[in-house]
Amino acid sequence: MRITREFLENVLKLKNVRDCGDNFMASCPFEFLHTDGKDSNPSFGIHKESGLWHCFACGEKGGLTNLVSRVLDKPPLVAAEIINGYFSQKVDIEKLARKIKSFEEALNTENIKTTNLLPQGYTKNLPKNVINFFQNRGISKGVLEEFEVGFCSEGVYKDMIIFPVFVNNFLTGFVARVVGENVVGKKYLLPKGFRKALYNLSPIEGCVYLVEGPLDVLKLYTLGLRNACALFGSSIDYFQVRLLIKHGVREVVVMLDGDVVGRNATKKVVELIKPFFSKVSILNLPDGLDPCDISERTVLRMLLRSVMDL
Repeated sequence: MRITREFLENVLKLKNVRDCGDNFMASCPFEFLHTDGKDSNPSFGIHKESGLWHCFACGEKGGLTNLVSRVLDKPPLVAAEIINGYFSQKVDIEKLARKIKSFEEALNTENIKTTNLLPQGYTKNLPKNVINFFQNRGISKGVLEEFEVGFCSEGVYKDMIIFPVFVNNFLTGFVARVVGENVVGKKYLLPKGFRKALYNLSPIEGCVYLVEGPLDVLKLYTLGLRNACALFGSSIDYFQVRLLIKHGVREVVVMLDGDVVGRNATKKVVELIKPFFSKVSILNLPDGLDPCDISERTVLRMLLRSVMDL
């Protein structure tokens, strides 16, 4: 297999492609991950023979199948088919299919011991104190099962709640949370190398509500608001914005926590996302109220009527 300029420019739509001996250089296709949101000085390099690539600006790297899958937003098997249509040295699709199938089968088991995306000791069998924690928050057992919320019994994340993160039903990683209400210090632990996506991201027609954490999403989902996505914090980056756009979002309601940090963060989030969506609104929660503190559907409906268009 030998990567060609035609493939990079016509299939992957890379810009500013230039020949550099054993490699091609181009503008990074993931420039939205860069600090200024663009790659004005081409930093993306791909080896002509191996297809291995690396962006020296944002640090992203991988193989050709991974690159095609991410750039064209296609599943790995489809990406492999695309590659096979251009190069004589074919990707072993059957081997790739077996690998994906075995991984999906592992995800369907009750206890997942080890994968590269979930921690060792992850189980869907929640201990009583964790069940009580969610029940006290008014989050239903059915919602926990639907989101595959789990618990870790060993290792770095021992005795922590595990929130698997899916994008288009593909598991992309997880975040862990300390069990308890009055936690001193950080409540959430992000694995090394975790790329903040969005919690509860799926194709959405129209509007999405942006909240801070997974608990906010689960509580709103329990109350019937299904189109809330968590930022894993109170800020948003260009990668998350692009994910929203690619998933059909046209309108955004920013619904961060009702405290000083949340209100200040709301202004910054609005400033960043406003150019990208047809409508951006704010839902200012009462002082001291988080989305996961909303007690019942009637209260939620009342709050939704207070959305302020910008």
